[in-house]
Amino acid sequence: MKIVIFGTGFLGTKLLNFLSKKFYVFGASLNPKQSIIRKVDAINKKEVEDFLAAIKPDIVINTIALSSYLKCEQNGVLCNKLNYITAVNISEVCNKINSKLIFISSSYIFDGTKGNYTENDIGKETNKYATSKIRAEKKVLEIEGTIVLRLECLYGYDEVEKRIRVG
Repeated sequence: MKIVIFGTGFLGTKLLNFLSKKFYVFGASLNPKQSIIRKVDAINKKEVEDFLAAIKPDIVINTIALSSYLKCEQNGVLCNKLNYITAVNISEVCNKINSKLIFISSSYIFDGTKGNYTENDIGKETNKYATSKIRAEKKVLEIEGTIVLRLECLYGYDEVEKRIRVG
């Protein structure tokens, strides 16, 4: 099985290292920090299309995100590009080449008033981050077979940057 992981930050790198023990795994990032990761700008749909068409993966995992609430509020354009446009580009190409997509979102699309959220709960557009991720979820779920994972805050040791990471 061939798997592509877009966005090789903290989560993407952890997935790449874990999954590559059993599968053929390819990483893609705008700023690759390892030689096994290819440089792909997911904001550029042609680059996504060329990369995925060459590999023809069975599964694509999209971990790309501008996850900092503060950075999203300060730069709404960049937030939209990284959290929404990349999701649109990757999902449309996955649909075209019949690859299954796993899209990483987060529980931060909720305002926290209800608690105990389920997969049927709808997020609330309380800030630019939530708005971009909610729009992205709606778009990627238009593709049959897509899975959206809403993760909590992640933390752990980053082997590439040699430090503890939160977020």
